[in-house]
Amino acid sequence: GVTIDWYDAATSDAMVSGGQGVTEFSPDLNTTTTYYAQARDNNTGCVSATRLPVTSTVFLTPEITTQPASTVICSGSTAVLTVAATNATAYQWKKDGYDVSDGDGGQSATYTTAPLTDNATYSVVVTNGIAACSTTSDNAVVTVNDLPTVSTSNPARCGEGDVTLTAIAGGSTTTAMTYTWIVGNGAAQTTTTGSLPLSSVVVGSTAYSVTVTNENGCTSAADAGTITVHGLPAITLASASSSTAQTVTAGDAVADIQYTTANATGANISGTPTGVSGTWSSNVHTISGTPTSSGTFNYTVTTTNGNGCTDASATGKIIVTLPPPITYNRLYHSHDCIGRSRFYQQCYIQPLRANHFITGNGYLL
Repeated sequence: GVTIDWYDAATSDAMVSGGQGVTEFSPDLNTTTTYYAQARDNNTGCVSATRLPVTSTVFLTPEITTQPASTVICSGSTAVLTVAATNATAYQWKKDGYDVSDGDGGQSATYTTAPLTDNATYSVVVTNGIAACSTTSDNAVVTVNDLPTVSTSNPARCGEGDVTLTAIAGGSTTTAMTYTWIVGNGAAQTTTTGSLPLSSVVVGSTAYSVTVTNENGCTSAADAGTITVHGLPAITLASASSSTAQTVTAGDAVADIQYTTANATGANISGTPTGVSGTWSSNVHTISGTPTSSGTFNYTVTTTNGNGCTDASATGKIIVTLPPPITYNRLYHSHDCIGRSRFYQQCYIQPLRANHFITGNGYLL
C-alpha cells in the first residue's frame, strides 16, 4: 500500500515529528505554517517525485487591550464607545444583547450610539477572521440623565426703565442650577438664580431666551419670552395757545381746540358747556361745538390706553357769555280825569327772555 510522509520543506529530508506514514496529523501551531506531503510505497519504498504543499492557516484569538468604558450622558445625546484589541479584524457592537446594525456604525472599533433617552448596556465582540476566534468585551453601561426644564414670562412695563427677567427651573434635580440668558442680539449672560435684572430698557419689544444647566451638566431646551416697554401716554396742544382760554357768546361756535396724543387709544373730555364736545381720531383730539349755556367751564382732556399705563391729561377754559340786552318800547293806556283816553310810552332795557318775542310793530309779547 501507499502511505504519506510529512516534511517541513519541499526538498528537506527532515520529516516532521509525528508525520511519518500517516495520511493526516495535527501539530500544535500558533502561526500559519506550510507542510509538504510525499507519497511512499510501503512495499518498494519508492516515493513520489514531488511533494504536495499543505498550508495550515492559524487565526489568533483577539486580545482586548482596552475595554469600552461606561459613561454618563444627558438625555437626547450620543455616547462614544471605543475598544482596542490585538489580532482583531472585525467588530460587532451589541446594545442590551442585540447586534447594532452596520448602517448604525456598529462594526468598527469606535462606535457612536444613536441619541439616547434611556440607560443602555453595550458590549462588543472582536473577531479575527472566523467566528470561532472571537473575544467579547466587558459591558459598558451608558447612564442617561434627564434634561432639566425651564419656563419664563413676558414682562411688561410703562415707560423706559428697569426690568427683571425671571425663570423657573424644573426636572429631576433643581440644585446647583446655572441660567444662561440671551437678550436681543446681546452676548450670553449667566446667573445662578432664576432672575436677571436689566436697567434702562427702552420703549419697544425685545425678545430673549433662557436655558438652565443642572449639576449633571445637562442643559434644557431654551424657553423664549418678550420684554415689552410701553410708551407713556402724552397729550400736547396743537392749536393756538389762546384757544384754551377763549370767551364766546352763547349761540356762537367756539374756535376749534386741538390736541395731539401719543401712545393712546383715544381721549375723553369732561367739563365742557352744553353743545361743546370732543372727538378723537388718529391721535388728534378736537374740541368743537356751539355752547347753549353761559358760565365759566374748566374742561379736562384725558387720554385712554389699553396697556394699563397712567394716562396724560390737559386742561383749558371756555367762558360763555349771554347775548347783549334787547331794547324795546311798551305802550301804556290810561284815562284822564274827565274820562278821555290817553296813550303814553315808556322805554325798557332788559335781556330777552325765552318766552318773549317782538312783533312786527315793535311790541314785546
